[in-house]
Amino acid sequence: MGLTGISEFTFGFAFLHEQTTRHWAGMTAVPILPSLLQEAEDGWDAKLPINGVPNYYQFKLSDYLVRSNAKYFNEKPFYTSPYYRISLHRLNHNQQHRRLRELSKTAPETYYVAPETNDLDEFNNCFVSSRVIDVSRMIPVNQCKDAVDDKQHYITFQRGNTGWYEHSEPLRHEWSVLGQEHESFLHSQRDKAQLLDLAFAEHLWATQSELASKVLSIERFWPADEKRKLIPEPRERTRNEYLRAAADIAMTMFGSTLVVVGESSSSIE
Repeated sequence: MGLTGISEFTFGFAFLHEQTTRHWAGMTAVPILPSLLQEAEDGWDAKLPINGVPNYYQFKLSDYLVRSNAKYFNEKPFYTSPYYRISLHRLNHNQQHRRLRELSKTAPETYYVAPETNDLDEFNNCFVSSRVIDVSRMIPVNQCKDAVDDKQHYITFQRGNTGWYEHSEPLRHEWSVLGQEHESFLHSQRDKAQLLDLAFAEHLWATQSELASKVLSIERFWPADEKRKLIPEPRERTRNEYLRAAADIAMTMFGSTLVVVGESSSSIE
């Protein structure tokens, strides 16, 4: 049974809202949401860190499997107690996962993010008390295998255990980001941060655009007008426009949210 009563969008909103509003000892994580940027650019711009690292999150819901007849229950080497399961979208030969895997090769901070609770009351209480991140799990996509078939693939894990499995051909991994480790996860990116200036934003967009073109050329021929929708160009040569265009590509092509992780302005002043 999954976390009934919420959608991937609701979970993603709660997670991103908390990341933006919580204080992490001088660190911040600010999502770049083009639709909101258009409505409140000044306020959004003020929240951006001065130095940062691009992260990409794809939000998933997880099923909680408790019955002994669950596929990986009491089956070596998997689980002897309840576990969580993320289902990858198998449409078009697992296209979504394949695209995200391509993104993770140039952007290693790319993650599946899923709730580590199946209790709606717990989730609601965590939202009110700003603890949604505490009951969330981040799975690094660059550790995943490629999926080039039409089979249903899964990721499974247990609450509080950093290890996780890929299925259908089982593969165990030992590292992921637990909720209580989220602050140290943010701080671990400090050494990789770059100045968020025009050059950074332009390079980010160019890298995203080139990757998207590569993916589309592999998949099939796309008409020029359709390709322009998937790979937008900045409307003018400014930092915010390049960031907006890069975030659009992340969403439309890779189904992910671009988040800039870095030192908050107040910690640098």
